[in-house]
Amino acid sequence: MDRFEHTRQPDWEWWADPERVLSELGVGSNCSLVDIGSGNGYFALAGAAPVDPAPVYAVDVDAALLDELERMAGETGRSNVIPLTGDARELSSILPERIEIALIANTFHGIENPRRVTAEVARSLTDDGRLLVVNWHDRPPAETPVAGAPRGPPEELRLSPAQTREALAEDSFTAGTVVELPPHHYALVCERV
Repeated sequence: MDRFEHTRQPDWEWWADPERVLSELGVGSNCSLVDIGSGNGYFALAGAAPVDPAPVYAVDVDAALLDELERMAGETGRSNVIPLTGDARELSSILPERIEIALIANTFHGIENPRRVTAEVARSLTDDGRLLVVNWHDRPPAETPVAGAPRGPPEELRLSPAQTREALAEDSFTAGTVVELPPHHYALVCERV
């Protein structure tokens, strides 16, 4: 089974305002950001203007998607978006510096060893860094349609906020504040400890 099945956006308008989502989660001026599992950059591009001149590192294992992101960043003049090919389990060795905010959006459910990844994220953050985990609500895909079709991961992989908290490295992050992101998502905003 594909752990990331149906999680790629059907188009760039599927979630009306990713900039607003990032703002609600505290992404703002001059905060360096890493988008882990960025794909072709739905959130990385949205984060470029708010954090400018700080960098937005887009990390993904799929070099073709990062090539697409690099092209779109160039077309839109987002020179602070920096694609990096690599595995989140090695994040601290991929990033050229420690980051203030780490974002894992729409992919946390597919991470096979989330505590290993979140421990690596903690090593990659500044002392006052934050981890933002955006997840699909734990509802059946038929209840989370996008553009008239069921979307999101298979139901058995969906996590409630409590399950997401349990999956975080306990010694790395606070329990996290839940932020509702209608219509189908929530986020945990976790401080590094």
